Amino acid sequence: RREGVLVAEKLLEHARVSGESHKFRLISSESLLLAHNDAVTLLISALHYLVQPDDELNNALLKYRCRQMDPGDEGTADGLFDASASTSAWLPPEFVSGITLFRQMPLFELIETLISIFGLQDQEFDLPYLQAFQELVIELQRRESKGISDFLHFWEQKGSQKGIQVSENSNAIRILTIHRSKGLEFKAVIIPF
Repeated sequence: RREGVLVAEKLLEHARVSGESHKFRLISSESLLLAHNDAVTLLISALHYLVQPDDELNNALLKYRCRQMDPGDEGTADGLFDASASTSAWLPPEFVSGITLFRQMPLFELIETLISIFGLQDQEFDLPYLQAFQELVIELQRRESKGISDFLHFWEQKGSQKGIQVSENSNAIRILTIHRSKGLEFKAVIIPF
């Protein structure tokens, strides 16, 4: 599975660098997991920060994801993983100033607000993951109203295993484990290892 994710990441990286992202699509059960998307992990980390702002490991991850999502930030990475460095200095000012309000917002509205504050709607690659994440929140809220802590608990237990649903018949490169490919037939097969 780990190798499948690496293959998918390399192909997507090549597509982004070469500008050929429109020439092929990928399908992989592992690469399509919401938990493997940077924008979704930033949202989860921001939610976690709202509940436990003193969690040093999460704060380091949140600072890292914020810096990763801002391609124009050419500043130094000093303090990125320094627990004594202020986390709020790495976060958008709108996020820091609205923390008290965010803790009281309905979950779906909070997710939409965070997407806007962190500028995630501008990341075209992440849009399907963000949409699937929002659908997951809506689905969960329909069954029962959940707060941030309840949602994070759900995410740890089940939500992180959710992914984007793609038609099996779509014209795309499919990345499968040998075990999962048993009994299937394809025109061409590439075994990268």
